[in-house]
Amino acid sequence: MKIFLGFLVLIASFIAKGDNIGLGKVDSIKQYDFNSNKSIKIYLETSATLINSACKENGRVYGTITTTMHDADTINRMFSMATAAYFSGKKIRLFSGKNTCEIDFLGLQEAQF
Repeated sequence: MKIFLGFLVLIASFIAKGDNIGLGKVDSIKQYDFNSNKSIKIYLETSATLINSACKENGRVYGTITTTMHDADTINRMFSMATAAYFSGKKIRLFSGKNTCEIDFLGLQEAQF
């Protein structure tokens, strides 16, 4: 029985690691280049769904791309997809593999799948 419970706890810890940040249309994209903050923040419109309530600022869901946590090619691809979604009015899905506001996955998609 103890082995079975241990197995369930282990599986649950893997499942609970990542979480959605939000799914919605891009409201704004901000790039920071201060000494203490070199990042990109992507804000979703207030109608966003699949919201991680810890990732809200001024009533909007946001995800962060920290330049020290991703390689330059990945940052460029995520930034390009977010910009394309902004100009086309399409939705994006932001996801964190660590259950934080750090974007590890950005999908140009209308629904979660």
